[in-house]
Amino acid sequence: MSRNCLCTNFIFHFRALAAAVTLLLTALMPLNAPAADTLAEMFSEGQAYGEFRLYSFSTDYSESTRDANDNAVGGILSLRTAEVHGISFGATLGIAEDFYSDDDKDSFKLLQENHDGYRKFLEAYIQGHWFDTTIKYGAQIIYTPYADIDPGRFLPKTYKGLSLINRSIRNLELHAYYITDFSDWCEDWYRPVGTGMNANNYDDPLYIGGFKYRLETDPVNVEFEAWGYNLADTFNLGFLKMKAEKQIGDLSLFFMPSYTVQKSIGDETSGKIDTYEIGFETGFKYAGLELKGFLAKSGDDDLATPWGPGGRVIKQEERISGFAEMDAYAVRMEYNFASINLSGLTAAVYYADYDSPYDYSDSKETDYVLRYNFGKEFNKALEGVSVELTYADVDFERSEDFKRTDLRIKFPFSFSKL
Repeated sequence: MSRNCLCTNFIFHFRALAAAVTLLLTALMPLNAPAADTLAEMFSEGQAYGEFRLYSFSTDYSESTRDANDNAVGGILSLRTAEVHGISFGATLGIAEDFYSDDDKDSFKLLQENHDGYRKFLEAYIQGHWFDTTIKYGAQIIYTPYADIDPGRFLPKTYKGLSLINRSIRNLELHAYYITDFSDWCEDWYRPVGTGMNANNYDDPLYIGGFKYRLETDPVNVEFEAWGYNLADTFNLGFLKMKAEKQIGDLSLFFMPSYTVQKSIGDETSGKIDTYEIGFETGFKYAGLELKGFLAKSGDDDLATPWGPGGRVIKQEERISGFAEMDAYAVRMEYNFASINLSGLTAAVYYADYDSPYDYSDSKETDYVLRYNFGKEFNKALEGVSVELTYADVDFERSEDFKRTDLRIKFPFSFSKL
């Protein structure tokens, strides 16, 4: 990393840390002047919340690749002020520390190289809320299909820039984003968002626009969403999705088709891209049983989605759809044991076949998931704690197989006032 980049990151982290400390100290210190009374209320009526996490990920390869293991402990702490004249502030700190990882094995993107811990400000922003519109500037977490938190590892992906969300019309959300910087898994710094596509792209911002609309009718509820992504001289990406739901007594049915198209533009700084993914997810839920089917077909190139693959049709613990010339299908079955008086316990099996002419993507994966959410019926002190164990068996047609075992323990907490 260049000296200028290091300097910029240091300044950003210093300012973010100073902002968080100011939030905390102002909340605790009595302020007597008239202007300070308003400021004091802004902070004292704020909230603090977060999640303690303990994760353990291990990967065992069938041949020559070195096995991997990361054990991480830490979590996320968020501070939010109350609004004063529509203005508020927020900061979120993420911490990941090594917890007896196996030093004889490689790291696995829960921690940095050599199982090193790290910490970073996931968010540090100022927010305005007027006329049913939320405007946020600074480091922030965003949720769009192809730029989101990508929750597969310990701390989320996060972004710097400007975001706008409008909810003036019932059941309609309008989204607009101007993103300049990005922080990936395990990175304790921010870098220009274009470097996700090309290491030399330091200048171009990512533009995102989209909407979500929910149509509620007696026969069926329908959700629509459409998104567009633009990275100058690199690519345009469009995404469409619809979800139709029908309730028949205790039976819930749904059908969710989607379409992604991506084309390189301008000087094509990341090479030529001309591809798509089309497919659907469908299924039902009845008496604790949920059954889903997936089908997806891709174009001639890999979808380029460095900031999150959330719009792809199939997403498992390890593999995803949307690679070049891929035909993929999957079946997922989950059962909630609350229907037989075992509240909080769920189990799932998720199988997918990714048929591709390329060795790196021609594969099959089977995930076995066991999850328990503690409720007050079990032990009030553990209410909200969740434990999830996933075993993924990944079989490549013409390259090395491997197996993953992932443990996630989460303990959310919150304080209504600072």
